[in-house]
Amino acid sequence: GFNCRMHSILLGELLTAAGIYNRFVCCQPADKNNDPDCHVVNIVWLPELNKWAMIDSDMHEYVTDDNGIPMSLEEMRNALIEDKEFNIKSFDGFKIDKEYLKAYWTKNLYYFSNYGTYGYSLEDDTVEHDSNELFFYLYPYNDIKNCGKINDRLYITNDKEAFWAKPNL
Repeated sequence: GFNCRMHSILLGELLTAAGIYNRFVCCQPADKNNDPDCHVVNIVWLPELNKWAMIDSDMHEYVTDDNGIPMSLEEMRNALIEDKEFNIKSFDGFKIDKEYLKAYWTKNLYYFSNYGTYGYSLEDDTVEHDSNELFFYLYPYNDIKNCGKINDRLYITNDKEAFWAKPNL
């Protein structure tokens, strides 16, 4: 079956085909050695709000603030750090366990990874991609000693402004 990564890749390709700028992002726990579980979701650029919004096609949910405005992964993480509530909403026709999802998000919003650019077939080894296309990891500020390019494809950073920057539309 399809897992969260496959759901996110499929949704990402469909959104891209519809002209909607998005990326799929891997949300990962702090203890990567003892907890290999992660979760992959899409972030969609909302030009009318000048921000990213998270959409989870695997768990059938999205998150809003108290005003009903869709939240980004960064906003969700900040809300958890500041012990603020956020609203987990289900897609029409789906039932979700909000307590389970809040615990799951609390565990998996420690660090993030995604491709620096978005396009079709990013994870298809039979498709040739731009050699400058990097895969980025965003770690919390105090969690890493060495930021920068690790090899030809991997870059580690704690620069959240660059990681969550507005896309080049």
